[in-house]
Amino acid sequence: MTSLTAKPRTQPVVPLLIEQIHSCKQHEFRMFGKPIQFVCLLGVIHDIRVQFVEVTCYVQDYSGKIKCTMHLDSEAEVSAKISGITENHYAQVFGTVRTENGEKICMIMKMFPVNDLNMVTCHMLQAVCAKLTAEKELKAQLSSANTSGSALADSLTTSDETSAAFTPQLTDFQQLIFNIVKNEDSQCGITRRNVLRQFPSYQGHEVNQVLEYLIDQGIIYCTVDQDHLKALATF
Repeated sequence: MTSLTAKPRTQPVVPLLIEQIHSCKQHEFRMFGKPIQFVCLLGVIHDIRVQFVEVTCYVQDYSGKIKCTMHLDSEAEVSAKISGITENHYAQVFGTVRTENGEKICMIMKMFPVNDLNMVTCHMLQAVCAKLTAEKELKAQLSSANTSGSALADSLTTSDETSAAFTPQLTDFQQLIFNIVKNEDSQCGITRRNVLRQFPSYQGHEVNQVLEYLIDQGIIYCTVDQDHLKALATF
């Protein structure tokens, strides 16, 4: 029998950039191994299409674009739900991430027009904060768990972001580039361009190869987009 004083469980809504969704290769959307049920996106609306009680559109921020779908009960509800939403204008979208035919899409629960551009900046910072918090939680779990044969390690081995659990040996050149990224104290990390500026132009290809290797190993990671990089503080 359920206690009358028991409080219902609530799932947090996680602010995201669209690239974070597309970078997850698992069928179920996860961030640093943690399943995410409800997400918040903020971007420009494109290609709104209404077919009876189904609405489809695309939401685009500067990191990428994603297809969004909303299924409703009546045409009147459709009109109410998309009131104020216009193409080529910003909107805030709340929903869940699904995979259909190998493509990540967002199932819309609610969407609202955005008229204050400060909300765009605020959303970007919240998305970065959510990612850093998820990373911190994962590292805390890994540091306290016996990863050899543990259920936690097994559950994370299929995640692209679990490479943070390993500590590969770096060459002197790789360590140098890692230190450059690590020493950047900006909230969003250092840009790839600023890393390249610290080396002769003929080393550009080699520097990019090292950056991609460090990303693959989970030693550094992208923040607001693919060109902003931050390093794990504990490596």
